[in-house]
Amino acid sequence: MNRFEVQSILCKQCHHRQIPCNNCQNCGIQFGEYYCAICRLWMKLEKQPFHCDECGICRVGGRENFRHCSTCCMCLSLSIIDNHICTKEKYKDFCPVCREDIFASRCAPQELPCGHVIHAQCFRKLAHFDFRCPICKKTVVQKDVIKAEWNSRARDILSQPMPPDLARTVDILCYDCHAKSYRLAWHFLGTQCPSCESFNTVLMNRESQRGET
Repeated sequence: MNRFEVQSILCKQCHHRQIPCNNCQNCGIQFGEYYCAICRLWMKLEKQPFHCDECGICRVGGRENFRHCSTCCMCLSLSIIDNHICTKEKYKDFCPVCREDIFASRCAPQELPCGHVIHAQCFRKLAHFDFRCPICKKTVVQKDVIKAEWNSRARDILSQPMPPDLARTVDILCYDCHAKSYRLAWHFLGTQCPSCESFNTVLMNRESQRGET
């Protein structure tokens, strides 16, 4: 239902039909603790609703806890407003996981370190099986945490060298630093980027040459 097009409401107490308002014009009952005449919205105050003129809709969480970013076109939490990656209208897009509109969604958005936006609840589900942004494939885990994982994998590779019959060299692209590296030793556990030490890499040459050193 398009709330902005609501022309009349019906009081459930006395069944009086009237123009949108917060008190019944017949019996005087109050419809909601919070009422927005622009959005035609009635709700309780427990979620701290407020109307943002720049967004053009009501938000929740308390006006004092948010500030609107005109470039991103979104009300952002004060905890991230000074450090977020500002990109033109980036919140006017779909969540890459559930494909729901982020701008008007009831679910809280989360900005990833790469600057892309995803629903916070979708990110929590995604984190169970992937550590990368679903759009650009960059690592979204904190660097100190993922570095320990990379170091552990590098030690495993050193302790389990590939047998000669499976040895080959490959060319890779790193999703984290975008560096291209050539003629590196391939391993089934991954091929490490020599520039940033990330294992978040992909093969560039599909037809690898066997037996090279």
